[in-house]
Amino acid sequence: MMLANFLRTRFFTPFSKLFLLIAGLGLAFVFATKPTQARREGEGDFLATFSSVLTTIKNHSYRELDPTELIDGAIHGMLATLDPHTHYLPPQNYENMRAEQAGSFYGIGISFVIRGGLITVISPIEGTPAFRAGIRAGDQIVKIEGKSAEGIPQMEVVRKLRGAKNTKVKISVKRQGLPELLEFELTRDVIPLNSLSTSYLREDKIGYVKINHFSKTTPRELDKSLEELESQGMQALILDLRSNPGGLLEAAWRVVDRFLPEGRVIVSTDGRLDDSDFTFRARQTFPGRDYPIVVLVDQGSASASEIVSGALQDWDRALIVGQRTFGKGLVQRLIPLGNNGESGALQLTTAEYFTPAKRNIQKPFTAYKEHLYQILGAQSPMSNGQDKEFLTKGGRKVKGGGGITPDEIVEYEETTRTFARLIRRNTCFNFVIAWVNSHPDIRRPPTVDDAFLKNFADYVLEQKIEIVQEEWDKDLEHLRYQLMAELANALMGPAERRRIINDDDVMVKAAIEFMPEAKKLMALRTAQKPR
Repeated sequence: MMLANFLRTRFFTPFSKLFLLIAGLGLAFVFATKPTQARREGEGDFLATFSSVLTTIKNHSYRELDPTELIDGAIHGMLATLDPHTHYLPPQNYENMRAEQAGSFYGIGISFVIRGGLITVISPIEGTPAFRAGIRAGDQIVKIEGKSAEGIPQMEVVRKLRGAKNTKVKISVKRQGLPELLEFELTRDVIPLNSLSTSYLREDKIGYVKINHFSKTTPRELDKSLEELESQGMQALILDLRSNPGGLLEAAWRVVDRFLPEGRVIVSTDGRLDDSDFTFRARQTFPGRDYPIVVLVDQGSASASEIVSGALQDWDRALIVGQRTFGKGLVQRLIPLGNNGESGALQLTTAEYFTPAKRNIQKPFTAYKEHLYQILGAQSPMSNGQDKEFLTKGGRKVKGGGGITPDEIVEYEETTRTFARLIRRNTCFNFVIAWVNSHPDIRRPPTVDDAFLKNFADYVLEQKIEIVQEEWDKDLEHLRYQLMAELANALMGPAERRRIINDDDVMVKAAIEFMPEAKKLMALRTAQKPR
């Protein structure tokens, strides 16, 4: 009765459906996990209490309250009692996630960041409306449809620039060196969200592939890259999964499928309900892929990245190099709320991931306290058993208990405060954009020689950025590579930027150094049988 009265109140009436949905989810969770206790304590009491609290807030709060904020808080508070990876996605966030997983959306095609309150283009995506119109790295979008775009949040930028196919959007662009704004009317078109950002063959016949996230298109993109590299004579592969937060389970499964014989277990899931338990096995055989593989991982490699690296490590198919991964081994099911997700979606944990050697990928945690330790990269006092040893299929010892521990640990280089300050302030990027705009006829990156570095040093002084000469001298070569990379990005695109950055990357250098160890793993694989 109390609940019925609550739902009739004018203040909350527009949200009655959402409330019932939340309450239904809460009841489902209570009944499914603790039915005996719920019946013993009175399973309906909490709904009466909840409605009483909201009604009391409505009637007695000292200020007018936004009911959507109260409901949102109730949702997040309830989900916080489950695990750090269960989330409520508002409608716009849900749409963005669906677009990312599908691998495409309709828009203008730019990679951007908000700098100083302004939409700053990092690079246009090749083949998109922005690319064809001549949008450049460093351009600042100051107006959208004639209205100021200064200070608007990133999600609002996305909402304004994306839209239905063949619809138009007008933007006003500020470009360094030009006194007047550039006006563009762009027709929205399909924008591919490529999950592979870089693929190329080094002179030593070692291929390099960078996967940023796992979506429906990832296996197809990987096939294309591998076929191109193999046709060029690739003899070994570096698969870079650093800072890859994961994505679709099926995409991770299919990526591993490209490297393991048919029948071998890739990953298994274990949940409370029978329909949450699956074992995923390799289904296809790709002959000729006997080359050694090094997989690069770090603390930002999570979920699907850990499935890939864990499976390849357990089957001795690849040598894992880098840092211990994040330890996110919980299976999330994305459940739309309302009619086709009109109320958003619930990203609900339904099971745990296990590698072929039965290592639990998930780090132990106690609600959000453990999650904070993970974010900070610190060893948690609650993470017991993380050093438990398991055996790969070839008999090698590997560690379990959360995350994937690399075969070879490599730490990032520590840079000086001067270098960090220059990078944080985007000094190399800003200088290169100014240089490119003042040399409009240049189409290929110039040599970053001592004279070019001198011009950069003068620019730094003009910007009144504090530097320590000793630190400047120590990191001068790193600065040279940064400038080369930004020039490549501005004139040739982000893929060429990554190639240059890799030449100065301590982990890529380590991958090359440990490639002979990866080759030795091939002997362990010959006696293995599908299990």
